[in-house]
Amino acid sequence: AGNVHARLHALDVADVGDWRLGEYQQVIGEDIGWITFMVPEIGRRLERLWQPIARRLEAANSMRHVFCHGDFVPGQLLCGGNGLAVTDFDLARRGVDLQEVAKWIASLKYHVPMLVNAVRTDPASATELLRAAERAYLAGYERQSGRTIDERDLNAFVAAAEIHYLAVW
Repeated sequence: AGNVHARLHALDVADVGDWRLGEYQQVIGEDIGWITFMVPEIGRRLERLWQPIARRLEAANSMRHVFCHGDFVPGQLLCGGNGLAVTDFDLARRGVDLQEVAKWIASLKYHVPMLVNAVRTDPASATELLRAAERAYLAGYERQSGRTIDERDLNAFVAAAEIHYLAVW
């Protein structure tokens, strides 16, 4: 999946919209608002944690923008006898690849049945399974893209994606 995702980011696709950091930060802020409404003590903690995360995202925003799927999660990959196919490009745009890489990582526990089941039945062992899945994905992505991902930048985007998933759930 990481290999496919890096190849997708390398495509030169014209006439797609641009991802905007300010809009993304606004959505995460609204997510924190919903979490605060539902569970005030968690929301207040997230509000305090959000500021340093937002600053890291601002620094990462200066990275080169690439073609992004827009909603690249495991369910967007079809696996068949002839290989993999990527579906559902309705949210495609140019943006920071790390935002999309982070969404993939955050989505694993919600979209991969084996990992969903592990999280529900044995959270302690699920953590190691999730880390192994993340490492495998990142290894494929870095190998295909020829770049090493900065863990601090990636973690800021993963935190934002986790906040979004928390608000959705």
